[in-house]
Amino acid sequence: MSSAEKKQNDLEAAKARQLMLRTALGYALAIAIFIVLIEVGHSSLPPYLFPSTTQILSNTVEALRHDWLDLLLTVVRLIFALLTATLLGWLLGLLMGAFRSSVGLVAMPILSILQAIPAASWILVASLWIAEPEIRVWLICFSLGLPLYAISVYEGVRDLDGELLEAVEQFRPTKWQVMYILLLPQSFVYLLISMRTVSSLVLRVLVFAELIGASTGVGARMSDAQTNFDMPMIFAWTVIMVVLNFAMLWLIDIAERYLLSWRREVAIR
Repeated sequence: MSSAEKKQNDLEAAKARQLMLRTALGYALAIAIFIVLIEVGHSSLPPYLFPSTTQILSNTVEALRHDWLDLLLTVVRLIFALLTATLLGWLLGLLMGAFRSSVGLVAMPILSILQAIPAASWILVASLWIAEPEIRVWLICFSLGLPLYAISVYEGVRDLDGELLEAVEQFRPTKWQVMYILLLPQSFVYLLISMRTVSSLVLRVLVFAELIGASTGVGARMSDAQTNFDMPMIFAWTVIMVVLNFAMLWLIDIAERYLLSWRREVAIR
């Protein structure tokens, strides 16, 4: 390695460390602001309505010690729902982009209608139609995530560089070869980018679905806390879900940096 390359690598490493430091400081500031707001709310309202930070932390530890199986069940449900929605949505979006005059023409209106249905409607209808809680919760989350993934992949395929497509078509490839060479890598970028938004949305809907249509999971435990008017426990489960969401986004961020390392990140000076 030349001295110029080594200097460039050291400069990029220094920039990465500065970015991590700024990110950590930003999160620390946000947490401090929330702690201050919680303490202000605790001092302004009755304790049974707004618990203190210490009460919330103690209930968080208690929830993790006694109800960790419910948390694990929620995580398993989330992973399964996201995996099925991601894979089928990716496949459907690819087919829509490759066969726009047939698959895309039929699937796009259907996905638009599914996307317009409120999450509360899915939860209420599934609770009345389906007796098995696991299928009920999965269907709600799957029905929410599938259209978002499929439309995101479809839009990514439509954004394909026309000149690049013309260059590949000079070799007279089949439709399936074009999908493998061009559309698959192009759609993968948009799939990863959409994961950040869709996974957080599915997690929120999953907890709501458990609250209404299941007797196990984090949502069910939050329902028990609501029945007992246990505000510290409601806040505790909220903290746990926020941490789980950040952990999920952190994993997605690692996957993006590893799988999309070829993509140069541009920053405005």
